Amino acid sequence: MGMTNVAHVEGGFTAWKQADGPVGEKPSKAG
Repeated sequence: MGMTNVAHVEGGFTAWKQADGPVGEKPSKAG
């Protein structure tokens, strides 16, 4: 697929957040 620096996180996004992994803000919808 042409992606680089991809990893599987055991426990998914919830586990990532609980481990204080960096999380970006969701962009707001314009209009």
